[in-house]
Amino acid sequence: MKTLFSFLLLLCPLWLGAQSVSFKNIWLEHNVNSNGTTGMKVHVHIEISGTKDKPCKAIAYFEHPKGTGVKDRNERYCTTNGMVSASQKFTPPYENTTYENIAIFIPNDELHLYPGKQTYYVYVGIWDNSTSQFLGFSDYATFSGTGSSNQQAEEEGSTAFPDGQHFYYQMGNAVDLLHIDFYTDKTDGDRLCHVMQNGVLTFYEMTGVSSNGMEFRGVQFKPEYKMVSYAWSPFPVSQLTGRILNVDTGHRMTVAPGYGRVTLNGRTYDRPLSREAYNRIYDQVFGNGTSVPVTGGAGGSVSAPSGQVQSGMSASYYQETYDRWARVAESAYRSLTATGISVHNRKTDEHAGSAAGTWQGSNYAGMKSELRQAQNAMRDVRNEAQRNGITIRQSTWETATVGY
Repeated sequence: MKTLFSFLLLLCPLWLGAQSVSFKNIWLEHNVNSNGTTGMKVHVHIEISGTKDKPCKAIAYFEHPKGTGVKDRNERYCTTNGMVSASQKFTPPYENTTYENIAIFIPNDELHLYPGKQTYYVYVGIWDNSTSQFLGFSDYATFSGTGSSNQQAEEEGSTAFPDGQHFYYQMGNAVDLLHIDFYTDKTDGDRLCHVMQNGVLTFYEMTGVSSNGMEFRGVQFKPEYKMVSYAWSPFPVSQLTGRILNVDTGHRMTVAPGYGRVTLNGRTYDRPLSREAYNRIYDQVFGNGTSVPVTGGAGGSVSAPSGQVQSGMSASYYQETYDRWARVAESAYRSLTATGISVHNRKTDEHAGSAAGTWQGSNYAGMKSELRQAQNAMRDVRNEAQRNGITIRQSTWETATVGY
């Protein structure tokens, strides 16, 4: 079915150029044949403004139960963190355009339904490529489906290290979030991961597989030194060996088979989330419209949008929000410079450093992006507080710099 659209032209709109989308309807069409493949079509009727000639994308997300993404198995129709998804590109030709029917197709085999008859939830988000952000989300549509038992056996039995993948979790319905990025250090082959627990960044190294799943230990990266004797010195001299040590912090993490549950230092996160659902909860919890970054490996980053810090809040709100982002910035800075160079100017209290080429390029880019995001968020919070008559002392971590 071809996409049908009509154009709504409003005379002299006061909001000309403002980007927005309004969902009028969402419905599903089953067992549709598309180029010889049988599948489902997710349809939406939308009115979109402020996106003339700007490439957009309608993205359908599938959940079971509601709020938990359906796991992808073959990286064909999926999100960056491995949840079932499908999309349809479009470019609005007018400032105010009505699309009566955008159809998003996904083959039945790519739905990866779970064993037994289950109820699935579908919603659609409209993504604006020019601003790299969502303009809005639809309500849920539902359908019933039955998958095979073989899929669950494969999913539950997997303890392979998920190199380059990103996973997101919530502790039941509690306000306790976890974000893990897995990657392999190409220098020495260590299987590592960045772990972001409620905004606090730590590192873990895989130590093996037990009956409980993949086992990890918390680590800090430190350069190795050796003592060298020289004829010109009466005492041995400390010298870098060039090796990086993974120093055990005593923290422990277990990722259950199938990656559906994580136990971190005694706390169990048993609700897998899609990245989009994770970011929505994160925004609601912390209230400043700031999405959570994807760090390390092949990941990129979702930047913190400016001007979306809540206005009219208390001094303690602004200070606590600012301090939280300062901790993220400090963690990213110390991680980047742990194996390089860090300089602290005690007179000005400024930090400047270099990774000294010790980070893999993609990992460095991801962590540097995380540092910038945290600093941008700090600046937004401080500026908004000032507009409300509240002064927050600028932290040194807001201006810390790191070179490659």
